[in-house]
Amino acid sequence: IPLQSGSDEVLRLMHRRYDKALFAHKIQLIKERMPDAFIGVDVMVGTRGETPEYFDDSLQFIALLGVQHLHVFPYSERPGTQALRIPYIVPKAERDARVARMMELSDRQQRQFIERFLGTERPVLFEQPPRGKKVMHGFTDNYIRVNAQPIAEFAATPEISLMSENDGQVVFTNYSDENVMTQPGSSFYWDFDDGEVDSSTIAPTHVFAQWGDYNVTLHIETEDGCASEIAHTVVIEQDLIFPNVITPNGDGINDVFAIENLNTNVNLEDPDEYRTNKLYIYDRWGKKVYSAKNYDTFSRNGQITLGNQFFDGSSLSDGVYYFSFYYKGKAKTVNYNGSLTIIR
Repeated sequence: IPLQSGSDEVLRLMHRRYDKALFAHKIQLIKERMPDAFIGVDVMVGTRGETPEYFDDSLQFIALLGVQHLHVFPYSERPGTQALRIPYIVPKAERDARVARMMELSDRQQRQFIERFLGTERPVLFEQPPRGKKVMHGFTDNYIRVNAQPIAEFAATPEISLMSENDGQVVFTNYSDENVMTQPGSSFYWDFDDGEVDSSTIAPTHVFAQWGDYNVTLHIETEDGCASEIAHTVVIEQDLIFPNVITPNGDGINDVFAIENLNTNVNLEDPDEYRTNKLYIYDRWGKKVYSAKNYDTFSRNGQITLGNQFFDGSSLSDGVYYFSFYYKGKAKTVNYNGSLTIIR
């Protein structure tokens, strides 16, 4: 909508047949009938007679007007026009400075308008991608430019496995649009949650060196800054190894019953009760001397993690004991019976 200036004095110099009050009223009518409308306004700055005070008045009025976009252009001399009779001349450098200030206002108000609609859904008319581009863009019904979001998706094979079955190797099948991923200006990366990141392989094969739950993430971002991210959990489990001797003498070696490779990451709300376990220890006469549900003391690569529940045999005499252990792993269910010797 052609406003030209937010100063009544400048509008009179231009012989406009409206003032800023009428213009503000028309804008208000639009907002009442179309609350989400994107409103653009033509503004001329640096015209003859536009004193610094008149320009500041115009800038302030437009800021309060609450429009979303300003098409700003500087005044330029035209031979034979009546404007040449107006005595006050704005130097070119000052005209350029006023254009910059108006554009700053325009950028700020457009950003505020767009932020109103973040997280909302609106119809979009998509256009043909520009030559050499593979990502489409379009405009909403209220003229917000949007870029088509890339869709990140993948699958892991196997998603759950034992280390002894495939040495931690997992093949990732990428279901994302390869054309978008490889377009100049786009970027992507795989984060395997084990300290390794791959930003060059579309569909990688990765080897996990240790057992654990890995939150693998694929992130894609286009040159327009539109991004998508998806994460899937890859589970690597390892066969359990049970101690057959503990020596509770306080030297830090074999002091407790630590189950090697036991994953104690239990979700108590899981209806399938994965990772839950039960431990029972008996003396040679069959009397139960210890029991625990979800026993959580384990060892990994020779390092013992002392959990909330641990058996150290400190109250028992030396000798041979027997234990049973049930563990519902995600890759394998274990029901193990063995003997345990306590030696000081």
